[in-house]
Amino acid sequence: MTLITIINKNIDSLIPIIHEFHTRVKKHILIYDESLDEKKLAQKLKNGIKKIQKESVIELIEVDEDSKNDLSLLQTQLPKKNLFLNATESDLALVVLLSGFVLQNDGSVLAYDRFDNSYNKIDKKGFTNHTIKNNLTLNEYFAYSGYKKLSSNKTQELQKREAQLNFIFKAPQKLFLTMHTLRTQKHKFLDSSFKNALMGLKVIDKKLSFTKEFKGFGTLFEEFIYLKLAKYNFDDIMLGVEVMFDEDLEVYNEFDILAIKNNHIIIVECKWGEPSSANEIIYKLDSVLENFGDDAKGFIVNIQQNFNHFSEKNEFVKKLFSKRAYSRATYNNLEIYNDYLFNEAVFEELLQEFLHVTRIHDKKIKNQSVFLLGGYDLEMVEIKKLLQKHEKPFIDKKLSWGAKLSFYQEIFNKKTHYYGIELLEDIPLPKNYIAIDHHNDAQNKKSSLEQVAQLLHVELSRYQKLVALNDSGYIPAMKAFGATEVEIALIRQKDREAQGVTQEDEILAEISIENGKKTNNIFVVEAQTPHFSAIVDRLYEKEKNILIYTTTKLVYYGEGIEFLVKKYHKDITKQKAYYGGDFGFFGLAEKKYLPEKVEKIKKEILSLI
Repeated sequence: MTLITIINKNIDSLIPIIHEFHTRVKKHILIYDESLDEKKLAQKLKNGIKKIQKESVIELIEVDEDSKNDLSLLQTQLPKKNLFLNATESDLALVVLLSGFVLQNDGSVLAYDRFDNSYNKIDKKGFTNHTIKNNLTLNEYFAYSGYKKLSSNKTQELQKREAQLNFIFKAPQKLFLTMHTLRTQKHKFLDSSFKNALMGLKVIDKKLSFTKEFKGFGTLFEEFIYLKLAKYNFDDIMLGVEVMFDEDLEVYNEFDILAIKNNHIIIVECKWGEPSSANEIIYKLDSVLENFGDDAKGFIVNIQQNFNHFSEKNEFVKKLFSKRAYSRATYNNLEIYNDYLFNEAVFEELLQEFLHVTRIHDKKIKNQSVFLLGGYDLEMVEIKKLLQKHEKPFIDKKLSWGAKLSFYQEIFNKKTHYYGIELLEDIPLPKNYIAIDHHNDAQNKKSSLEQVAQLLHVELSRYQKLVALNDSGYIPAMKAFGATEVEIALIRQKDREAQGVTQEDEILAEISIENGKKTNNIFVVEAQTPHFSAIVDRLYEKEKNILIYTTTKLVYYGEGIEFLVKKYHKDITKQKAYYGGDFGFFGLAEKKYLPEKVEKIKKEILSLI
């Protein structure tokens, strides 16, 4: 086949069609305007095609798009058999002229749709749409675009470091404190588990000095994020990439992470700690995106400390990216993850919505039951252990509380039977699906751990029974069972740890309680930590009614829960609110309400109970 391509200023839009048919094309004809810019673009594309399609014949044809004579002569220069025209975003006059010629000679006119990663095909039979099958890798994209990859980091050995990287970055505030401890050489305060992880990563040696191999925590953070992203279905992904855009002018850039999905380039900027300026990061990323076409995207990942450990005041640090920065980023096709901790569920939701990628899972599990794990707490940890012990298939996305069924959507098939454990049903249920839960309308059921044990026909140990009671009825249920104070304290501690509560959260819980006050027989606490369990555990024996809130969520523990369930029944039905613990608590799901609405409901509860 002969593929005729009309050059335009955005050759990124032309490349997908060229590559889609690269195994079939025997000859390329590149038509370009006489302007110097288009001539350079045509030559660049010719060189790129030659790198990928070494056997193809490539012919360049220069025309004056404003000359009737040139346009008339053009048709005489073209063959008349097996013609395909790549007319994507090209000069209208040339497209009209050449489309008529190609169709008259039983050829096809093609146009790429970059939003759907598909192409429209017009021939004498009519109009059809086709999905691109041969998506580009990064190296192929570089070749076609005339770019040169100077270097990239090797990633084959990274998985061996994954557990240690996960350990230190899943508790970022503890890591910031550890960094401060190392730099100030206050080694007696160094956490032993962190010390072992940092030694394993060759950050420090046995003398607790930084090693020669250590390149900085920023580099480790890039590796951590790369390993997270590598679990998603990008067409290609690279770490630590240096790209030369123009060899003559020596224009090049370094990228933390580069990925490509459906022929769209994605740049990931990893920022550990507190970079100098949010606007500077956005501006820099926006400027380099221009090298990758109009549909390129940028993703900024920033974990920052919430306290300035280097200040004598130990002052709270505001989030780096303001609402204005987020708006500017959105306008420039950028997304931002900026937080004091790494929440895998929130991170995944951003990736799915912005980059349209999904996790890679084993789709070969068929004709058997598969358990889908929900948000992490001690009960979910014990369920996972039980499934592992009895060798039952399960998929664990390591989600946090409020986990949704849609997080597993891409793995569903009609032959597999699924058990979803404490997953919010935000999408139509798969064909063979059973929910395991004991919250909201299901609170009269046994705990999820007991339901799983029943399915597996196993007896729970005393410890597992206490875990189940803790989840379904909290401390009162464990006391009624006859648990000792030591057992209760142990279960509550382990539950908080499973939820991701750090030592710093425990300190923030104490601070939150100190600033709490009693209103209408309810002890009200504005939480300084997102983990309310660290607060309520400290207040349970002291206060009968407790209300804990932030600007994005709220939980009330105490009397009158049944009344609140009736009053906010519509919100519960819409999965914006929830209750459980044998009418022991009522809460507003995180980020389902604006701060003003959270404040309004808080006042309503205080006046109603």
